[in-house]
Amino acid sequence: MVSPGLHSGHLGSVRSVPLSGRISAVFLERGRLEADRHRLLFTNAEGSIAIPAAMSSVIFLEPGTSVTHQAVQVCADAGTLLVWCSEAGGRIYSAARSREDPARILQQACVVA
Repeated sequence: MVSPGLHSGHLGSVRSVPLSGRISAVFLERGRLEADRHRLLFTNAEGSIAIPAAMSSVIFLEPGTSVTHQAVQVCADAGTLLVWCSEAGGRIYSAARSREDPARILQQACVVA
């Protein structure tokens, strides 16, 4: 079954946001990242926060963070790079490619880390 808003014909409404208009990096730790239509919802012990996937260049997933398959789909559709890393981005373990050329985004991620 396809979740509402995910690959069900609604993705034509997702617009590509230029890199210059995006938040450079978001660091998430000790929580759960889920999809809620075209946005992401991060929940931890302190509460929940909505993250517009199309407005983030890269999301760093630090230790203790779980991510749903639908959240990964939303990030891929929005061109948001996901990076699994150690605390404070000290080590990068894995990165999911975006549909755009990731060279500039990865360079920015290295500078931030």
